[in-house]
Amino acid sequence: MTVPSRSNHPAPDSGAMMLPILAITVSTEFGIIASRHRARQIAEFCGFGLQDQARIATAVSELAREIFSDGWAGKVEFSMSDAAVPQLLVIDIAGPGTGPFDLSAAKLMDRFEITADDDGTRILLTKALPGTQEALTQAAIELAVSQFALLPSNV
Repeated sequence: MTVPSRSNHPAPDSGAMMLPILAITVSTEFGIIASRHRARQIAEFCGFGLQDQARIATAVSELAREIFSDGWAGKVEFSMSDAAVPQLLVIDIAGPGTGPFDLSAAKLMDRFEITADDDGTRILLTKALPGTQEALTQAAIELAVSQFALLPSNV
């Protein structure tokens, strides 16, 4: 099953260089909470306003919960397009389950693509960085990630 994206923004080119930010395994409730927390931190680092930070965090946590509630461990990977103008925050959520998935998170992002087959499901979310944001480099991303606060054990 493939659900087409809704977007005015280009998809990250499959040959484009992606700058990895971080990845989270979602195999427990903590993984869902951690993915939401990190999504908000990353959105703030990328220069998104408070409303967009909440939208991104909500989309990620809703989809991570669905991957996990389908009975399987999944993964949430955050990255940044290197060449696109504007740069794109790219979130890849994958797991062995096949849904069905609540597609309401699609309204919260610029681009939403879902592909499901017998091997599992892959959901690709993108959001263009604000026009006022300077281009982010791998060095800037690594510095920001190193400064993210540790998640408390009770999150």
